Amino acid sequence: MSQTVCAFGYFDLEGERSWVIRKGLEESGYTITLCRTEARGLWPKICDLCRQWKHMQNSIDVLYMVFPGHHLMPLARWLTRRRLTPVVLDIFISLYETDVEDRARVGAWHPKAWMLWCIDWLACKLADIILIDTEEHRDYFVRRYRISQDKFLIIPVGARTDIFSPQTSQTQKETFVVHFYGSFIPLHGIETILRAAEELRQENIIFTITGRGQIYPAMRSLAEKLALNNVTFLDPVPLDDLPRRIADAHVSLGIFGTSGKALRVIPTKAYEILAMGKPLITARTPASSRALRDREDALLVEPGDAHDLAEKIRELKSNPQLAQHIAENGHALFLRKFQPHIVVEPLVQWLHAHSTK
Repeated sequence: MSQTVCAFGYFDLEGERSWVIRKGLEESGYTITLCRTEARGLWPKICDLCRQWKHMQNSIDVLYMVFPGHHLMPLARWLTRRRLTPVVLDIFISLYETDVEDRARVGAWHPKAWMLWCIDWLACKLADIILIDTEEHRDYFVRRYRISQDKFLIIPVGARTDIFSPQTSQTQKETFVVHFYGSFIPLHGIETILRAAEELRQENIIFTITGRGQIYPAMRSLAEKLALNNVTFLDPVPLDDLPRRIADAHVSLGIFGTSGKALRVIPTKAYEILAMGKPLITARTPASSRALRDREDALLVEPGDAHDLAEKIRELKSNPQLAQHIAENGHALFLRKFQPHIVVEPLVQWLHAHSTK
């Protein structure tokens, strides 16, 4: 008998993390229903979700708290108390680490920082099982919040297979094109990309950088200071348009930051690039080294090392056979390990073991 999993919260329906998990569960035989709100403000969200839940609660076997859902975990626990419905939390990131340590928006001793730490801790405590993207990220939560390792399932990020797949470039460029896209957060290490571009400015290599975000003004200022005539900053595009920009480049970049978080995660863009069968260059970290074979599935560089990045770009430009080898192996790796129905296998096994019917 098919179980019904309720995707709960205020998530973006097109968001890749939740799309991959929902798609994987559907492909594994589960029925997915939504208890989702677009109300503004925490209290209106709570009221709207309670109203929807009242009419569907008896048909739900599992509540899946979609990221971002940290603040709603007390509500989810309360709503599921009567039927003891299991609550699955996709924690995905630490709110405390993101605002305090990674993006430095709040000081460590600010009351908001303490509140974020408590929200993270309580969300984990209230969940029956927690989804996280890498072993290294899991270990961070275990240490920081003293949560049992057994409470976590490793669910890689994956990519939207309805959007990201191999495409042939529609343009033939004599100049070697390196592409990066992202939301301009410190985790990405965009300064490393710009300083690699400075080293390569005389080598018929151009960089296209798509996106906006927190450090965009600083990176534009750095590019102007370095007089980078081989770097073009492009406006963000809808998700459906990203594959074209990836396909039109010779190589795509992952992340190169040196923060603790950067060393623990594999960004969504890395999986998307693998799914498209494009050569990927990203930082060598404990997380990426576990998932990717250097010089087989990707080229790995030292985090924050602009010269190493420049050298790897030179190598792919001068060695098309290596670029093709990495692209083909990376795509095969994605098909083998990171498609939706594959990444959710640990969750499917847990759900089988904790069925409410």
